Amino acid sequence: MTRLLLKFALIAAYLACDWRTIEERLLSIGLSPALGIFIAMFLTLTAGLLAAALIRNGTVRILFAVIFCIASAGQQSIEWVTNGPLTYENFINLFHARDNIGSALTQYGQILYRVVPVTLLLFFGIALPPVHLHTRIPAWLPTTAPLIALALLSVLLHQRGGEGSRALPAPFAPLSFAAMMAIENLLADDRPRRDVEIPRSRAPVDRDIILIVDESIAGNYLDINNPAGVATGLDRPPPGIAIFNYGYAASIHTCSATSNLGLRYGGTRDEYRDTIAHQPSIWRYASRAGLRTVFIEARPAVARCKI
Repeated sequence: MTRLLLKFALIAAYLACDWRTIEERLLSIGLSPALGIFIAMFLTLTAGLLAAALIRNGTVRILFAVIFCIASAGQQSIEWVTNGPLTYENFINLFHARDNIGSALTQYGQILYRVVPVTLLLFFGIALPPVHLHTRIPAWLPTTAPLIALALLSVLLHQRGGEGSRALPAPFAPLSFAAMMAIENLLADDRPRRDVEIPRSRAPVDRDIILIVDESIAGNYLDINNPAGVATGLDRPPPGIAIFNYGYAASIHTCSATSNLGLRYGGTRDEYRDTIAHQPSIWRYASRAGLRTVFIEARPAVARCKI
């Protein structure tokens, strides 16, 4: 019995480490039906963690502990660094940016290393052998309960467009997002990308087209969108140069990578997914029009100037 209380105390201490996030979430929800849903889901996921701690098979129990700890470290690292929720959109972007984990550790190491002792609370709370009293529980229940809790959260997050996991027990949301991503990739339409179907005009192209993409700034930060914005000179082009401002139109997302993806392929609200997946890019259109495309990455040059 003492060991069982120790295991549950470790899990409770682990959950308590997110008390500030839980408090903020409760205050943001307020007295509403959503509060009941949040509390019910929190208790369901907590029960899933406690059930995992009662799994009889040591190998399976430790496997659950390792998987939950990895997922928990991922979610808490992201939320503690950004001070914001982990959504499905963010999960996808971070998954594709996983090669930059070294840079993240260098820049946010002090915060990320705080996750380690918190994660160890969860690991030992689940991995330590349970007492013999748990033999009264059907053997299938402790193994199945975390999976049921994970499935319920996955349904909820899917219905909410990948949002709503903030302040819930951290191990479950990344696992739900991973399952959603796997299903999405499995059901994805793998048709080949279509080529340009517009016939080329015989008129020669006698001009250059320069596309300037400035990342990580809001549209109203520049003078081309806001009279009080930072001066760029683009609002008063010299004679012979036409400026077309796609800034607001191209900013379809708060992430630069996603916005650039939309800029390269276009699309409307109703069919942008199919356009990005199967239509030719603007570079392909330029190539078919007889233009030679050249990509210039400006950030390394800016970095050298700063040095």
